Amino acid sequence: MTTLAKANKKFACYYLTLCVLLFLSTILKAQSQMVFPGTSWEHRRPSELGLKGSNLEQLAESLGWDRFVVAGHSLGGAIALAAAVYHMDMMNGLMLIDTGARLRVHPDILKDARKAAQTGKPIPLDRSWAYANSTPQIIIDDIDNKTADIDPWVTYRDWICDDSFDFTTRLKDIDVPALAICGEEDKLTPLKYHQFFQQKMPQCQLAVIKNAGHWSYVEQPEEFKRVVKEFLDSLPAL
Repeated sequence: MTTLAKANKKFACYYLTLCVLLFLSTILKAQSQMVFPGTSWEHRRPSELGLKGSNLEQLAESLGWDRFVVAGHSLGGAIALAAAVYHMDMMNGLMLIDTGARLRVHPDILKDARKAAQTGKPIPLDRSWAYANSTPQIIIDDIDNKTADIDPWVTYRDWICDDSFDFTTRLKDIDVPALAICGEEDKLTPLKYHQFFQQKMPQCQLAVIKNAGHWSYVEQPEEFKRVVKEFLDSLPAL
């Protein structure tokens, strides 16, 4: 999922981006109905990720935003990177959250996701892939409940989009203030993915959230808010 925030005023940029990010856990249930203009989840192909970045630009223009901050979590990070590659001139900043420039998926996850799509019966992901050991079960159950209604075919196609995505050679050209945020115990998009951002992108900082996995903004919301606010406060005034 990807969010946009107008950055003409630092406070507005912070408020809008953070509110939408922290609201993600309440809208996950509707993910299968969420679409960008002119597309649908059912017909999404891996090659369309760049087009999603273009749709972010169209959305910004329709809202009258001349500059914005893009934040993307997991597959949303791929869309955020695409927006940065193709529309960097409009961006005031970039946040890459529990994601990567290349998102290879473990074959067992793809196998289970395909089986779930074919049978219509979701197969729960091993919690050790997505969450920190210390994350309370109530948080995991809450995310599971909010994603329970997502069509298994949508989930499977998301994993395929992840697995086919690769922007590793484009990072050096993304020259905007950026922040890579990673849950310290994230096994889906581990720390080395975010260290790679820091190494290859000219203006990328790294923030590691302790006691968090792939859902760092849900597992450790206060620390997540702190690092996001610190980054947004550091952005240059326009």
